[in-house]
Amino acid sequence: MVKKMFFKSLMTTLFAAAAVSFVGCSDDDEKGGGNPEINVSTTSLQFANTEGSEMVSITSNADWKVEIEYTDGEGWITVVPALGSGDGSITVSVPANDTGSTRKATLKCIAMHPVYGAWDTKKISVSQSATDTPPVEEKVLYADNFDGKLAEKTYGSGTSWPFIDQFPEFANPEGPAATDVTYTGQNASVRNGSGDSASQYSLYPGSGANNIFFGKVPAYFIVNGLQLTPEQSKLTLTFGTEYYDGNDKTAGFDKSKFHVLVSKNGQDNSWVELEYTFPATADLVGKWNLATADFTLTAVPEKLYIKFLAEAASVIRIDDVKLSTSEGGQSVTLPEGDPVVTPDEGTVASAIATADGQSATVNEATVVGTYNKGFLMQDATGKILVYTNETATVTIGEKVKVEGTVTTYGGFKQFAAIKDQASGEYGPAPVVTSLGSGSFSQPAPEVLDGAGMDAYLNAPAVKYIEYTGTLNISGNYYNVNVDGASKAVGSIAYPMEGQVNAALNGTVVTVRGYALGVSGNVYVNTMLVELAASTEPLLIVDPESLSFDAAGGEKTITATLMNSTEAITAESDNAQFTTAVSGNVVTVTAKANTGADAVTGVITVKAGALSKSVAVSQNGANSTTVTLTMSDYFTKNTNVADQSFTFGDFGFSFTKNNNSTSNYNAGDGGIRFYQNDVMTIDGNGKTMTSIKFTTYGGKNGPLAPDTGAFDAETLTWTGSAAKVAFTATAQIRFSAIEITYE
Repeated sequence: MVKKMFFKSLMTTLFAAAAVSFVGCSDDDEKGGGNPEINVSTTSLQFANTEGSEMVSITSNADWKVEIEYTDGEGWITVVPALGSGDGSITVSVPANDTGSTRKATLKCIAMHPVYGAWDTKKISVSQSATDTPPVEEKVLYADNFDGKLAEKTYGSGTSWPFIDQFPEFANPEGPAATDVTYTGQNASVRNGSGDSASQYSLYPGSGANNIFFGKVPAYFIVNGLQLTPEQSKLTLTFGTEYYDGNDKTAGFDKSKFHVLVSKNGQDNSWVELEYTFPATADLVGKWNLATADFTLTAVPEKLYIKFLAEAASVIRIDDVKLSTSEGGQSVTLPEGDPVVTPDEGTVASAIATADGQSATVNEATVVGTYNKGFLMQDATGKILVYTNETATVTIGEKVKVEGTVTTYGGFKQFAAIKDQASGEYGPAPVVTSLGSGSFSQPAPEVLDGAGMDAYLNAPAVKYIEYTGTLNISGNYYNVNVDGASKAVGSIAYPMEGQVNAALNGTVVTVRGYALGVSGNVYVNTMLVELAASTEPLLIVDPESLSFDAAGGEKTITATLMNSTEAITAESDNAQFTTAVSGNVVTVTAKANTGADAVTGVITVKAGALSKSVAVSQNGANSTTVTLTMSDYFTKNTNVADQSFTFGDFGFSFTKNNNSTSNYNAGDGGIRFYQNDVMTIDGNGKTMTSIKFTTYGGKNGPLAPDTGAFDAETLTWTGSAAKVAFTATAQIRFSAIEITYE
């Protein structure tokens, strides 16, 4: 404003100097001189639903006019007079409101400069309710556009956006309720760049620049400690938000995946969910819109906490959060929740409560797990990881004292050396002092089946777990594929030397250890305590699907039965396919298919009460299947992103949409196809009906096709298309592709 007024004053002075020989006196001189100014006796008018009018006094040293901007409806306000000069008054009148809802508008009272036109403006908000009670005057209690300082992508390894607790400078709170406000979050980062709330993708006048991005789930952002006064019970919360799914660009905003809650103390069981709405004109597909939640507090707390909770990973952002007094809405009663307890100094709980980058001490705790990068310890108040970045020298049961810097990784607090973003140097590692050896009995584990593993991805916690699956060892990766898990994969993190017997590779094992969170939105990181070959009866079939050309023929299924002596049997649900069993080998014979259409069936392999299904398909007479082996088409370590290739009769192109670049790795003999990258397969005139991927290294993240369907268990796409684009939802490594086409 200072710059604007200085510019206008300078222009006025220059104009006056140039015109002095032509004009003896001016209107400005007659009205007191100086810049045109205007003031009004009120900044808001509220009317009931009946016809009414109010007078507003105007003080000005210039000619003035009144303009009306309608938020709701048109033409329902009359201003007399709409033009004037000097001091005066206007009468604002409204007819009866029979619309059934509150309507709003803004009066702009504008002082006019004789040369430059509109100069000084004062606004009056006008609202008329749909009842016999006038609307409550809106008063902004708190607002933040998060633009205190522009976020930079220099965190983590130097290429990441900062998390909430790493970058407090983003905060820019305003309003009487914001005196002591603070922010906390989990898996929520501060970002800026193209497509922000002020871009062409925004349907409200957003601030742009920084916004809050919700990454892997669960992710939340909390506004802590807004100060309210007893009369501030009727409130409106607004926030800009965008829902953009790069894997499904047609997906609209899914309100079931994004929750807004309020609390009087921020404790876990004290939150009440708010209902929020979007304007009728909202475009909820990849656009910024302004959401509104109107609510009435049955009892006004001294402080209010607001929580934004995302249950969808990496698709939601918010900006421009504002809390105002209003007519209220949804009735909200805030429960007490658990009492706020200040942890005793020197405990694990006090370390967890310590802000990132600050020092803490745990006076005595017991080591409950170890791995090749540190150890996990606990006392009566909780568990915390001590990340030393070297093989643990303590043993389970040992009592220790730990002093060091606290930081957050994967949503959990830990002791660790912190990297200085400017120098790239790490600070001191945690200091561990042994207080003597001891023993520790592990608790009963929480046993996770496939569904339980998937559920853990959405609610990670540090806890003792057990799961059973097939162990796949690839270099330094120890992954466990759990039967029934659609996405989650167990991952033994940095096992101690000798903990994992390489001879167990490819066999079914039971893992017991401490879950330490999630990586890559897929892997359940586990600090191993115990690894054992499973004693439960288990039947494994390989492969889990078969396909035949129209000519028919024979193929085999190998059935592996563990911890059982039952005989293996097999049966088919389609006479086109017959089975014969010899020991643990099932031979499937397909008759010739002379029809034009493909034929499908299911082979059921049994061993006592255990059974496995193998999907079988056979091409029609007009179909052909080819297998493309990646090592036949690539030279050593080829970067494939943003390039096109021809494999046999098919065209392939790879588009980079991530920080990593998909590539062909000679050592693996296959393609490393990274998350969010896109691979398009062009049939070059042929209609593809099936595409099956042969994967390796435990990296078999499901693919999202733009047409047809993808079976994550068999890694097979089915459909009918001349071209298919696959987006990697997680890293997948494949060495061959089998394509069936017509």
